[in-house]
Amino acid sequence: ALTEELPVDIKVNGAVLLEGFEFRSFTDALTLPEGPYRIEVGLADPLNPGSQPALIDVTVNLVSGESSTILAFLDDTGGITAGVFANNTEEPIRRRGFVSAAHTAYAPSVDLRVRRIDDANNVSLASVTNGLQGTGLFRTGVIGLDVVAAGTTTQVVGPVFLSVLPRSNMAIFVVGSLSNGTLEALTLTY
Repeated sequence: ALTEELPVDIKVNGAVLLEGFEFRSFTDALTLPEGPYRIEVGLADPLNPGSQPALIDVTVNLVSGESSTILAFLDDTGGITAGVFANNTEEPIRRRGFVSAAHTAYAPSVDLRVRRIDDANNVSLASVTNGLQGTGLFRTGVIGLDVVAAGTTTQVVGPVFLSVLPRSNMAIFVVGSLSNGTLEALTLTY
């Protein structure tokens, strides 16, 4: 229900961690000890960062040794929330890269289809519900992502074409709302 251009301030355990953070942005990696973290997200206030009421107020748990992305997104009822998505840190073999895709949009179950343009070895994650993700290994080069309503051929996102780099890990997050036509894919390579 917010204008996507509005930046936010993000507090972690009561302290402002990010000021004026914008939609579609990712931070550089942060190292945090394991344990629970209260994440509060409110509209940015340049004069008094972190002073606005929280639009998102959730507690997430981080596990020792795990690499994760914490993402704000719309849940399956259209409410705003945040969740932890594990980053695949496995080292791909040469000329290969891992691609993870997550359903983080206000939309019913979808089929996430990630395909190499010139290869029959495709990854199709069927009937993925909000908040879930899956991973596949691909040869380097161009892949296409499209999202269809579960069990149909009705395309709701894509195709989006992305480059898989050698020995890389890429996360794709499908965000937005199907009902208002704002679905899109955000990518993070790490």
